[in-house]
Amino acid sequence: MNIKALSFIIFIVILPATVSGQRFVVTSDNAQFVDAINGTNVISAVPRNTQIYGLERKDRWVKAVDPKTKTVGWISRDSHLALNLVSDEKKAQADLIVKKERKIEKYGIDSPVTKKQLQDSLQWAKELRDIYGELHPVTLASCQTAAGVSERANAHSTTEFLYQKSLEISLNLYGNKSKRTAYCYKALAYQYLEQRELAKTAKNAKQAIMIYGPLFGYEDPRAAECWIPLAHSMYISGEYADALGFYSNAEAAYTKSYGKFDLKTIEVVNCMASCQKELDPEKAIEIYSDLLARLENKECQKVNKGSKKLTPQTILTILNLMTLQLDTDDKQEVEDLTKRLAESKLNHPSIGIYLEGLEKELVLRLKEGGKIENWETILKLYDADIKTLRKELREAIWNIAPDQQNQYLSFNGGLQFFEALKFAIDNKDNQQSCKTSIQWLINGKGIVREAQAMQAGAVTDLDKRTQFVSRPYVDLDDVIKVLPEKSVYVDIVRYIDDMSKDEADQIEKYAAWISDKKGKTTIVELGPLKEIDKVVIALKAGIIKTATKATTDEMSAFMEVKPLLQAATDKIWEPIRSKFGDVNTVILSPDQTLWLLPWSAMLNPDGKYAIEKYQIQLELSGRDLIRKSKGQPASGPVLFADPDFGPPAEEPQSDSDQRSGLRLGAFAQLKYSAKEAGLINKWIKQFAKLPRIYAGKDAVESRFKSLHSPSILVMSTHGYYLDDNGKISLAGIEQRGARTSIAGKLELTKAPLLKCGLLLTNGNRHTSIADLKNDGVLTGPEIAQTDLKYSKLAVLSACQTGVGTLEPTAGVIGMRSAFHAAGVQCVVTTLWPIADEQTVDVTSSFFRTLAASKDVRRSLQLSQKEQIEKRRQRNGAAHPYFWAAFNVSGDAKF
Repeated sequence: MNIKALSFIIFIVILPATVSGQRFVVTSDNAQFVDAINGTNVISAVPRNTQIYGLERKDRWVKAVDPKTKTVGWISRDSHLALNLVSDEKKAQADLIVKKERKIEKYGIDSPVTKKQLQDSLQWAKELRDIYGELHPVTLASCQTAAGVSERANAHSTTEFLYQKSLEISLNLYGNKSKRTAYCYKALAYQYLEQRELAKTAKNAKQAIMIYGPLFGYEDPRAAECWIPLAHSMYISGEYADALGFYSNAEAAYTKSYGKFDLKTIEVVNCMASCQKELDPEKAIEIYSDLLARLENKECQKVNKGSKKLTPQTILTILNLMTLQLDTDDKQEVEDLTKRLAESKLNHPSIGIYLEGLEKELVLRLKEGGKIENWETILKLYDADIKTLRKELREAIWNIAPDQQNQYLSFNGGLQFFEALKFAIDNKDNQQSCKTSIQWLINGKGIVREAQAMQAGAVTDLDKRTQFVSRPYVDLDDVIKVLPEKSVYVDIVRYIDDMSKDEADQIEKYAAWISDKKGKTTIVELGPLKEIDKVVIALKAGIIKTATKATTDEMSAFMEVKPLLQAATDKIWEPIRSKFGDVNTVILSPDQTLWLLPWSAMLNPDGKYAIEKYQIQLELSGRDLIRKSKGQPASGPVLFADPDFGPPAEEPQSDSDQRSGLRLGAFAQLKYSAKEAGLINKWIKQFAKLPRIYAGKDAVESRFKSLHSPSILVMSTHGYYLDDNGKISLAGIEQRGARTSIAGKLELTKAPLLKCGLLLTNGNRHTSIADLKNDGVLTGPEIAQTDLKYSKLAVLSACQTGVGTLEPTAGVIGMRSAFHAAGVQCVVTTLWPIADEQTVDVTSSFFRTLAASKDVRRSLQLSQKEQIEKRRQRNGAAHPYFWAAFNVSGDAKF
């Protein structure tokens, strides 16, 4: 269940009022903290030169805190001559700035936060920090105020930073037993809950409880507010018994403080009922019955100002109760509930999402009991469910940290998505089910890359956020309109075969949706994910393993790898290909490990390679096919080639004829890169502007970063991909080379794009791939931030530019995604380490063909066919290693 569906609880964060925050220094030798004004009960001595912060003033006394010892007490200003460390001029300036707080606190209360308001809030907090310093009560209060505005703007990354900064200040000023520190932990708990970082939610909520509890009692409302996010995190994790216990703690506290009829108490009871629905439906009925009695009680009506109308909470409680008590054999009961659900959705749109959940529950119960056979009713229900889910996910994911976005997607709504897919697969013989469900894939895949591409480093850009969130739903007809003639669109996704089983017993499978130009859609079940992934991994490993042998005995090497090609063909390609009909173009959106499959090397029934009959194009999602027309490239073609890597920091690689390095800092010069640039230049200038070539010492990183949308971009150099441990990796297939002293220290899982990169001039001298400076190592984040938004084509003539971190529905997070995020329309990448000399043949043939056809997808097919024919004529076979590493995502015409 979505977090919003847990309850109607609305927590309005009331920021602490601005404290005086005066900074003092003690200049007396006998200063003391006492427990009250004019008090004689000494708390502690305060040594000379101690810096303290004022919290409150009364007469000539100051209540202050010693940030080192965390001691709080009253001190006489007169007798101990505490001096103001902020100049009168700065104090006057600060007073003017603080006065803006009332205005800033209201941002986002009555209307959405604007980009300017958010920027004003952040600037306001910065100005106060500049005056008072990093560790000061005023700085703390301003951080919390700005965090409140940022939170209402849904700028989660900024909000998290501000609350973390607030916690840091509060811990330094007041220690880990202060209510101010507890407030920071509580705010972070709710923030992490929004981002579905459940472990962090629970950790911060517990920290807040452990402070509020001893201070005020565990049944105090302040502690109760911290039980809520802890309980929510347990509920979302499926730990319903634990969640119920924590909700019970909150309910006891609210009942004691506010009474059983208060809205806050009732809302928590509603959450308890949701838990019991999963644990014990009979007990849930008891709770809902009690809840309904409370809502209809006169005392509760007084809380609602005597309104005689049914509140949304009452309506939802009644409908929950009716659903739980429903006798599916009683047609009248079913009709009554169905009617009330429909009427409630119409009259109370604010609870529409909860009512849709009940509608779905009702239909599934009827289906299980054999009371409903109309699949269209269920399909419509799932369709509405997925559309609602899509909207929620796009709203939530925009400001979630990049390293958390895919995890958020897989966790939130994942079961809803799989449940809907399984229904469609079970009804694959029905055309409407096939067409409707492929739209779920078209609109559901690639959301992470789309968000990151639009963010482009500006996570607080509210205009971009609005554009992303409001992106219209794409219909299958929209995709069909832009499909080339005689083509098919294939969308593949992993799904769970039976979600009713325990997680350990669930089986993940692949299924493919195939739509032709007429809109006919077919669903093909491909089989268990583990079995298919094993076939893909074995094929790729086999191609690389036999590559050396293929240079001297290509026929023998091909015969070794042919059984692996046939196994992949039988498991993956042929079940899909057999549904094509008369087509010559295949546009594929793979999932998971299938992104690493050399699709062009699959075998057709005549024994020839797939690329010999079909043009093959990869897409992250069907939405990418209907991109709006782009603006014109800002500049002409650019080629980076034969960079001068400089003397290696470590001994050179022995494998120097491959365009990859086994570890950073030891890349050898490429023998054929300069030749490649010359041949490519020859062909490009026949159909585009004269290219600029940056080679040798001119192929520097700063030149790349200063690019402004060249029409064509060629990168002829070394490429690398690192696993989470900092080792050179082939996307989980094997690891070559020792752990590097630099990359191995990085938290690469938190920055997937740091795992991939290209080497430019002086790359061997770099010190850290995380610095994002002009050090000769061009990493994924640096590529994504470059201005390539109108570039048509990027050819990455380097090793492993098509591999990366595999993410569900997000494709491969690597160099391909980095260049697409930067704005490039069409990217040619490689799946494995490519031989330097043979690469020249492929790329020069590709650009020669492109000069004639002006079509990227067609040109890659023709160049690969040419390589296949040449190798067969010369060696009797065409081993995939020499040509099948190259693939294309997106399409472009010149």
